Amino acid sequence: MCFADSSSISVPEFHYIHGETSGKGVMATVQQVDRLVKYTDEVLTLLAEDTVEAAATKMADNKVGCLVVVDAEKAVVGIITERDIIHQVTIKSADAGTVCVAEIMTTNVVSCTTETEVGEAQQLMVEHHIRHIPIVENGVLVGIVSSRDIIAYQLSTSEAMKIAAERVAKLSKGLKHLDYDELINLTVCEVPKIFDAEWGVLCFPKDDCPVLNLPTIRRHGCPCPKQYLTTRSDVEEMHQNSQVVLGDIPCPCERLGGRSPKVVIPLIIGDSPANKSPEKKMHRGYLCICRFPSGCVDTNDMLRYTSDLLKDVLSANLTNAVLYQEARRSSETDSLTGTYTRKLFEMKLEEECARTARYKNPICVGMVDIDHLKGINDAFGHSAGDKVLGYMGEIMRQGMRTSDLCARYGGDEFVLLMPETRLDEAVVILERLQNRIGSFPITPDGQRFTISCGVIEWAGDPEETGDNLLHQADEALYKAKRMGRNRIVALDTKQITS
Repeated sequence: MCFADSSSISVPEFHYIHGETSGKGVMATVQQVDRLVKYTDEVLTLLAEDTVEAAATKMADNKVGCLVVVDAEKAVVGIITERDIIHQVTIKSADAGTVCVAEIMTTNVVSCTTETEVGEAQQLMVEHHIRHIPIVENGVLVGIVSSRDIIAYQLSTSEAMKIAAERVAKLSKGLKHLDYDELINLTVCEVPKIFDAEWGVLCFPKDDCPVLNLPTIRRHGCPCPKQYLTTRSDVEEMHQNSQVVLGDIPCPCERLGGRSPKVVIPLIIGDSPANKSPEKKMHRGYLCICRFPSGCVDTNDMLRYTSDLLKDVLSANLTNAVLYQEARRSSETDSLTGTYTRKLFEMKLEEECARTARYKNPICVGMVDIDHLKGINDAFGHSAGDKVLGYMGEIMRQGMRTSDLCARYGGDEFVLLMPETRLDEAVVILERLQNRIGSFPITPDGQRFTISCGVIEWAGDPEETGDNLLHQADEALYKAKRMGRNRIVALDTKQITS
């Protein structure tokens, strides 16, 4: 008996296009046509010594067009079709009751295995003008697949692809958020629902982007430890091949309650299109999904198709969110000091003034000036002055409470907004700032720089405005300078008025 070598068949290239298929078959294996393919307990067989009449009767009774011929050990020795019988009986006028199946059966059987791709099986049928292919493993019949089975599978798969594409498109509309944190929370919660899965985790492991605040890990049910998530070997392989990873979950996940299979989708956040450098930054991460519903019937190809759609959609949306956040960050922060800009500070000050006027909680506004910065520039160069400004901004950002806001007001002046703060509390904050500034040497011989501060308290006088408060804080700063610099002058609005 000679079996056709399915590995030598040239399979047409297959593409997914908007939820439909192109090419001659879907890239699934025959084994994955579980709902349609017939297995050994369903396949109709007969022996080679049986008569053609017995074969015809069996076909008619079971309404099938072919029978697999086996020997006593159930090994396939041939196949007989209704066309063979018609040709023998009608054209050759043979006696169906006396002719054995062995005399007219096809012995050069075209077969496939359970791992043969559906497209290959369909191609075999076309090339050999047949409608049925036995599924044989190690010479033993395990099932049979027909052209009708494949067509039905393709139709169901095409419809499933269409549904998957529609679900991804619907999700994409909901991902048009420009806030990065909101977007990744939505991603890790909503994407697993497309697969009807329970767990998801999104991870960007490397700390190389201040906007992303990496490493970023967001979970939906997944309890895997952070160290494991940021060092997974399959993620490196996935990005090298730029492919979705499908398969069993790793042992650490399984011990924590995970359940195979898993889908790992590679995600890439790209750099700004304006960056023409050949060394553009690419922030690589992944979204891992597991705990699919029991009895999930999606094939690997359906999972991969849906995941490939999501890979492009999620990467594009995450990139847009980061670019927007970078643009907003650059417009709101001073590039030299890292503090906020004067424009943003004035806007936040007006908002805080309105809140204070309503709730009568005190706020303090401080004005800080670097003493003799011009002398530092003249003596050591502007690079030294820039270094002082940068250090000043860093100290202010690190020393502020989360509710406080600091900004570069212009030149060597900085401003601080301290909500719900009394004057004595604000003085403590500024003294702490003075002490830290004083520990920074700016010359080879260890010379240090100092700051002068003016701070005022406001308790919600409705006649005051943000501009008035800044003017009053500037008056307090001017007084500190007149008194010899390197000091803090604290006033409240009543003192200034009097």
